[in-house]
Amino acid sequence: MPCSVVSMQHSTSSFLSKNINDSSLTNKLNKTNNSPPDQYSTSESNVESNKSLIRRLFKYYKNNSMKPDLSTVLDLSVSNIDRGIFCYPVIKKKEYEKYIEYLELTDPINWSCTTIDKRPGFFLIKGLFTKKNQIKWMEKCLLEYPENGAITNLNFNKPSNDTNIFANCGEKLRWVTKGYDYNWSTKEYPRQQTSDFPEEFSLIFELVCLILDLKETKGDTAIINYYPKKATLSVHTDHSERRLDKPLVSLSFGQSAIFLLGGQSEEDNVDPILLSSGDIMVMHGEQRLAYHAVPKIVITTKFEKKEFHEISDNVLEYSNKNRVNITIRQCD
Repeated sequence: MPCSVVSMQHSTSSFLSKNINDSSLTNKLNKTNNSPPDQYSTSESNVESNKSLIRRLFKYYKNNSMKPDLSTVLDLSVSNIDRGIFCYPVIKKKEYEKYIEYLELTDPINWSCTTIDKRPGFFLIKGLFTKKNQIKWMEKCLLEYPENGAITNLNFNKPSNDTNIFANCGEKLRWVTKGYDYNWSTKEYPRQQTSDFPEEFSLIFELVCLILDLKETKGDTAIINYYPKKATLSVHTDHSERRLDKPLVSLSFGQSAIFLLGGQSEEDNVDPILLSSGDIMVMHGEQRLAYHAVPKIVITTKFEKKEFHEISDNVLEYSNKNRVNITIRQCD
C-alpha cells in the first residue's frame, strides 16, 4: 500500500500550537534571536520578539549554522489519526489512462493522497512520478522551459531569444514564467498570455483536479522557481490570480524543502511540512490564501549516473544539489 496508519498518543491540538509552547522548540526559536541580522530580522531583540509566528519559524529553519531538525517537521507519507492526518490510496479510474500514458506516470496503485483535518483544501499527492520521470522533469525545467523566448529573472519581464540559458547561467537562473507573465514589480498578471504554456502543465493540472474532484478548472499559467541549496522563498500569499476560487497545484523535483504552511493571518498556527521530489501539493478553498514560505532546502535524494546515463552530467549535478518547484494555477 502507498500509505499506512500511525496512531500516536498525543494531544489532538494542532501540531505547531502544541510545539510552539514546548520548551525545546521555544528554546530553539529563542536561540535564533541571537543570530546576525538578515532580511527577515533586525539586531534589536525586542523587535525580533514581535515578529509573527510564521516569520519566527522561517528564521529558525533558515538558520544555516545548524542542521535542520526534521523531528519537528510533519511526515505526510503516513496517517496520524491523533493529529487529524489521513493518508489514503487514490482510487483508480479509467479517466486517468490518457494522462498516465502521455505523462508516463506510475500505476495508480502507487498513488496516495494526504489530508489534514484542520486544513480543508490542503492535499499532498504522492507516488505519480518514477525517479526517472522526476529527473526528466528536472531536465525540462533546466534545458527547455527557460528557452524559446521565455521570461526569466535574467531578462525580467522581457522575452529573450537567448539560448543555452542553463549552460551559460547555471544557478543564476531563479525563476521562469509560462503562460501569463507575472509582473514581480506590480504583483499583477497581464490580460493576455505572453508565453507558451506547456501541454504537460495543463495535463498534470487536469489530472490532479480529476483526482480531487475539483470541477471546471483549467491551468493556464505557471511559475517555475529554482532553489540552490541556500535559497529561500519568503513569507507570502498567492493572491494575484483573478480566479482565487481555483486551486494552486505545486510540483516538487530534485531535493526536498521544508515548507511552512500558515493561515490567513501571520499569527495563525503553522505546520512545517517536508516536500520531497515527486510530491504534488494542492492549496484550495480555505488554504488557497494561506501564508506560506520555504525557509530551507534539505538534501535527501541522489540521482546516480549509472541509473540515468542519458541525462547530462550538469543536469544530474544540479539535481543532486538543488530543488525546482513548478506552481500551476488558473489565472482567468
